[in-house]
Amino acid sequence: MIKRAIDKRFERAVLNGWKFTTIRKQPWPLDCPIMLYRWEGKPYRSKHLDVAEIEVEELLEIRVSHEPDGGPVIFSRETIDGQPLWQTEGFEDRGQLEDWFSREIEPGESETLFLIRFRVVEPALQNGDPVVVIDKKALTRGKEGLCESFKDGLWKVSFCEQWCGYYEPEQLEKQIS
Repeated sequence: MIKRAIDKRFERAVLNGWKFTTIRKQPWPLDCPIMLYRWEGKPYRSKHLDVAEIEVEELLEIRVSHEPDGGPVIFSRETIDGQPLWQTEGFEDRGQLEDWFSREIEPGESETLFLIRFRVVEPALQNGDPVVVIDKKALTRGKEGLCESFKDGLWKVSFCEQWCGYYEPEQLEKQIS
């Protein structure tokens, strides 16, 4: 599966469906599952934490221009389906969107980028998701995994090699039989 990074600040917005577009220099493929992830710590020096599997629904060109005097950033598309672009991008207001792109595009410059519209297919399993265990089968969010004893009184819970967590017995919603 193709993986693409997102900034940690957008994780909740993606999972809640508030952020459903991203502006990038290169297009993402259509009709292909993509796993969005964020870095656990420093980029390229820490592990990936999967956020959600997505599918690209639409690719559009967008022209982004930064005024020569370092003034506002102008976008050729201001709305997506009647929603302000800053909102579909996961920002709290237009100022945050402009600040983000003012660091990406030099004053007096203009770039044609790709506005990628996507939908969440399935959120990734996260450490801390509630887990129910019945006869050593672990269940969470409709997925079935395996629960096995581990060391120091912890139970190891894994789901399709996508995620693995270690739980104290009282953290599980039902004790292992």
